Amino acid sequence: MVCETSIVPSIKPLPTQLFINDFVSGIEDCNYEIYLRELVNRSEYFRGLSKGPYSSPPTEDDRQCDCIGSEYEFDFKLLISHSYGLASREFSYSISSIKGIAIIKGRPNTTPKDRRYKPINASFFHNDLLEMDFDALCKFEKEEPKPICRERDYFYLLKDLRTPKNLLCYFPFELYFEDTVDDKEAISIFEEEFKRRYSILVEYREKMQDRRFDTYFSFVYNHSMVFLKAVETGIECIDVVKLNNSKHFIKMARMSDGLNRFA
Repeated sequence: MVCETSIVPSIKPLPTQLFINDFVSGIEDCNYEIYLRELVNRSEYFRGLSKGPYSSPPTEDDRQCDCIGSEYEFDFKLLISHSYGLASREFSYSISSIKGIAIIKGRPNTTPKDRRYKPINASFFHNDLLEMDFDALCKFEKEEPKPICRERDYFYLLKDLRTPKNLLCYFPFELYFEDTVDDKEAISIFEEEFKRRYSILVEYREKMQDRRFDTYFSFVYNHSMVFLKAVETGIECIDVVKLNNSKHFIKMARMSDGLNRFA
């Protein structure tokens, strides 16, 4: 990521099982929504909106929100392209769990040596949007393209943004700094970065929904989940929750070599 200050945040993708649902075979709870709800329930800000804890929807009905409280509710959306999610599922080393205890790692679904291998040219919204204006973004509303392509990625992104619900857009990457940065300065940098990169998405969503619904963003930084909110003046931090408040996050992280990043 590029920042207007001299201090530049970098990004690192989270292990695949932390954002691709059902990626780990042999377990039923490989689902990022579980740990997001756990972390939301440790957030003073979100608990204040609902006057209490949040729960999962009682059924798999798509019309229900992913995070339901007594006085407030919202949906989760991954802030990645369809093509990036597909590439992560296909090209990441597989993980299997036996009786929820033994972890076995295997080859990816496809590799360059396979006869059926086809590279995937994934879209990266966090970079693309810096060079896109509002009119260009809106052109992707047209009929759904069939093949995996940039147009298809943005078609589904805009479809998600038109969802008539409060949304938490989860950016499944870890943000970090090469040099030491204090927490207050780091949050200020992140607020500016998300404003530069995603204000166009907020603008689109507000136009489609007439400002009826809230828009949030989240990502991992310094062993924590950072929550941001789109407001009239830009994007501001509303809460930071330590990852060890979610047993499910730690459980899923233990399935790869990346645990030390989050413990």
